[in-house]
Amino acid sequence: MKQVVLEADWTTGGIAGKICSNLSLITVMPNGEAVGFYTNWIIPERLAPQNWRTYHMKQLVPWIDFKLRTITKKQGRAIGGDSMSGFGTIHYAELYPNGWFAQSTTTHVGLLRDIV
Repeated sequence: MKQVVLEADWTTGGIAGKICSNLSLITVMPNGEAVGFYTNWIIPERLAPQNWRTYHMKQLVPWIDFKLRTITKKQGRAIGGDSMSGFGTIHYAELYPNGWFAQSTTTHVGLLRDIV
């Protein structure tokens, strides 16, 4: 049995707000779409260009820095994700080693069970 998790589940049905409510931080949860995988696609086939890495790292992060009072140094940034965004966390931490003070990633054991 596969479970479908909607992006709103993290904020409305999950505990993301509760976890972050007493912390002095800015939490950003961008949607990676169903097949984005936090990368720039080399061959998008029939789909429009899929430049997720460029969007997140070259457009979204600078926009957040421009619009909000952020600490733009490594010591002021952390990245985390679950499932596909967990992959994105590892991928971005590897590509941008000076971008994050801390990284955290998890996955669903149920998803692994469905694959095996």
